[in-house]
Amino acid sequence: MHGTIIPSLALVLVLSLGSQWLAHRVRIPSIIVLLVVGFVCGPLTGLVDPVRDFGSGYKPLISLAVALILFEGGLTLDFRQVREVAKPVRRLIVVGAPLVGVATALAARHVAGLSWPSSAVIGAILVVTGPTVVGPLLRQARLQARPAAILRWEAIVNDALGALMAVVVYQVFLVREGATGPVALASSVTGALVFGSVGGVLAGKALVASFARGWVPEYLKLPATVTVVVAVYASANAVLEESGLLVVTVLGMTLANSRLAVLDQLRRFKETSATMLVGVLFIVLTASLTMADVAQLDLRMLLFIVLVLVAVRPVALMIALAGTDTTRSERLLVGWIAPRGIVAVAMAGLFGRDLAEHGVTDGPQMLTLAFGVVVASVVAHGLSLSPLARALSLRSTERPGVLLVGGSPMTTALAARLLERDIPVLVADSTYSNLSEPRLRGIPVYYGEVLSEEARHEIDFGVYSTVVASTSNPEYNALVCTDLGPEVGRDRVFEFREAREGPPRHDLSFTLGGRVFAGANLDQVLRCLGSGWTLRATEFTETFDEQDFATTFDRRSRRLLWRRANGNLEAAGEWSAPAGPGDVLFHLGPPSPTQG
Repeated sequence: MHGTIIPSLALVLVLSLGSQWLAHRVRIPSIIVLLVVGFVCGPLTGLVDPVRDFGSGYKPLISLAVALILFEGGLTLDFRQVREVAKPVRRLIVVGAPLVGVATALAARHVAGLSWPSSAVIGAILVVTGPTVVGPLLRQARLQARPAAILRWEAIVNDALGALMAVVVYQVFLVREGATGPVALASSVTGALVFGSVGGVLAGKALVASFARGWVPEYLKLPATVTVVVAVYASANAVLEESGLLVVTVLGMTLANSRLAVLDQLRRFKETSATMLVGVLFIVLTASLTMADVAQLDLRMLLFIVLVLVAVRPVALMIALAGTDTTRSERLLVGWIAPRGIVAVAMAGLFGRDLAEHGVTDGPQMLTLAFGVVVASVVAHGLSLSPLARALSLRSTERPGVLLVGGSPMTTALAARLLERDIPVLVADSTYSNLSEPRLRGIPVYYGEVLSEEARHEIDFGVYSTVVASTSNPEYNALVCTDLGPEVGRDRVFEFREAREGPPRHDLSFTLGGRVFAGANLDQVLRCLGSGWTLRATEFTETFDEQDFATTFDRRSRRLLWRRANGNLEAAGEWSAPAGPGDVLFHLGPPSPTQG
């Protein structure tokens, strides 16, 4: 098995997918499971040995995978999202990153005991905060938009910046060793910066222009984008090794700020690819450790890890953010939350081996240190983000909410009942008169087209995690569910649509629309409301169960929505789990003789 690449790659893919699925089921950061699985399959058992299994292709494949991950991160950086946090983000990059790099290098030298070359390189590498770790943590914690945007932008930009800083430091080391000259260093660094910034923008603009003019057929747009990413990455690396990470990030940012119809499709494809790559890389890089590497993690290195987490970054960022419009709570949160990710580990492994080839004996120890910081930061920050955000009043909500698309008496009644149970709700409609009644009753509304780009920036889908398309137009309801399904999850988009009977070929494709809500169209529900039906919220207890509900309320009642005892929201239907104590059912029915 170990003699061929394909079986080893298949094993890593299975381990990666299994680890991320397990992490999802037990609700812990996936990186923790990936690291444990990689350690067990690598240093402990030898089941996976990347150098043995992948040979000479090991290093370039890791570099390329990191580049694709950074490009995917760049695709999420829309400049319209940074307007309110432009100054803090700029200060974090211009002031905070160098401070963290210098302080980390000093700690590596005087606390961990590394040589100056290794200390300087690891200092630059640990500037990064992994976007592949920050993103999932932000979704779980449901932070307010402002601190979430600061952390997201810093993570993606600093990933490329930290890698470039490590490249420059390594090149300075080569100058000192006589392997290259200062003039060559200056020209290559300048060329890399110019190529990275200008080249990334030009490549992105060229892609946008070719797509907009129809020069590239639809089925070739994704392959063309991947090809351009790899090509510009290789071209930048020809100027300065590993500087391609900057150009692919700039390329992704350029595409993110263009008005391309293919952009959503590209983001989803890249997010899927990045998820696979991150899982594979974490297992492969962890498996590349040896027990000798792990044994190097002595007391001095552990002290270094603690110092980096609790002192270096918090102090550096408090200095960097001084004088900005960030609040004290935001500065405390941003200063503490800095989980390192795959880029830090990959760069430490690559440069550690390069330093060792030039006679720096402790170069490989950088990988051990990087792993230590990654594990410690992911565990510490992953477990503390939600409690800290709650303590600092920076969580957007304590409960998942509902987005009701379409203003009507039904959505007004449902929204009012939801708010009575402290469930966040938003009624959206592009017709202003449809929002009059909910506005008069103090219900939050959004006036505008919910499918517009502006709505994507103004509506926090981390809060409104359930969508009910409730207009009188079934086709528009299906369009809303189709478009927002990938945003919130296909199982959390619902539409008012009467369950269709007849041959399946007459129905919409299963890829379109959402789940049926209430088993009826909106006109039917409105007629019921007009004839005296009311919308209620009934809580089930130890003494009031399904049988009691059936005898209390009219059998014609329509079940709409569950708020489970754990706070989760579910649309009621045949697939719904039985009611339990603490569950609340929102239902519509005629006046009951026992409960009116």
